[in-house]
Amino acid sequence: MASDNGYRKMVCLDEALRLVDRMRKDFYDALPAEAVPVDEATGRKLAADVVALKNMPGYDLCTMDGYALRTSDGYPLRIAGEALAGRDFGRLKHGEAVYVTTGARLPEGANAVLQVEDAVISDGLLNGVQIGPWTNVVRAGSDLKAGGVLLPKGNLITPAMAGAFHVAGVERLVVYRKPRVAVIATGDEIRDGTVPDANGPMVCALLESWGCVPARKAPIGDSGEELAAGVDDALASHDFVITIGGVSMGRMDKVSSVVEEGDVIFKGIRMKPGKPFIASYRGGKPVFSLPGKPSGSYTAMELLIKRFVQGPAKAAAVNLPVSRDVALQSPDFDYVIFVELCDGEARPVGYPGSSLELLRGAEYNTSLLSTSARTTLADGYFIAHGFVKAGQPVSINLSR
Repeated sequence: MASDNGYRKMVCLDEALRLVDRMRKDFYDALPAEAVPVDEATGRKLAADVVALKNMPGYDLCTMDGYALRTSDGYPLRIAGEALAGRDFGRLKHGEAVYVTTGARLPEGANAVLQVEDAVISDGLLNGVQIGPWTNVVRAGSDLKAGGVLLPKGNLITPAMAGAFHVAGVERLVVYRKPRVAVIATGDEIRDGTVPDANGPMVCALLESWGCVPARKAPIGDSGEELAAGVDDALASHDFVITIGGVSMGRMDKVSSVVEEGDVIFKGIRMKPGKPFIASYRGGKPVFSLPGKPSGSYTAMELLIKRFVQGPAKAAAVNLPVSRDVALQSPDFDYVIFVELCDGEARPVGYPGSSLELLRGAEYNTSLLSTSARTTLADGYFIAHGFVKAGQPVSINLSR
């Protein structure tokens, strides 16, 4: 492959994601596990299958308001009482029916529910249409039987799962310990305070929102020796390290030479923003090196580091027409186009009519924003290859 600013063996985005997936598997296989209460597990990654301790549901459940009965009994049936959600009736006798509400336990001896719309009541007797066994009833254990796997190892815990865990009798979950991540900004200008570190706080905030424990380390200047020592020191007490800046080919960019002392998985991605990204191992632990431009740093975090931590995205996507033509210069690159959603359209940020200035004209690859704030104000992004025509539907990955 021809050289592209010194990155001679760049991988495509799909290959980068595949390699990150492989790194993630190896990483979590080595990460310690711990048991935590269900209420404290949201956002954590399961280190073991969640096994149901009870049947789900735990009893035969009425799914309609109506009358519980035994289908082998003929009409009329004497109405013997009622069963409400949380208030059981007991045992149904021959020739009886019991009024039930949705969610009530089916009385013992009953095997169906006649919905109230089909019931005819006269002088305490029930008549109605013929129904088959287990009509309007969910059987005990029909969702999951005790001993069955409720959620496999490797899944992320969401708030919606807490109710199911409780119903299944599960009180504690075995999850991976939260990854401890050292974040190191590089460059004399960052270390000396001449240029503010816009990336460090953003990277740490994203990591924390993804279930990690980030530690923002003191910036390190443009010294290969200092950088190597700083990374090694961070790796001694953290599970992986993220460096920011110093990955281009300038004379003062020392990160590449330091990470290349270890095992480089890939160096550079045919993606803009975010091309100068390096994934490597040092001392057996992952080191990810982000570009210094905030747009590239944020893009690499959203597409690569998030995937490393959480796995392939299951976030909602929405298909919308793009508001205007998007002309991109390098057809062999994937372009990450940040958008705002407005009036049923996806508006690329920085184009005329957009409230966020990211681009000037169509020069997406050269006129990147100088702060991370504008990128992160976008509602989402889509991946483009070459020319995108106005009105063309695109799949937006929502970022907020």
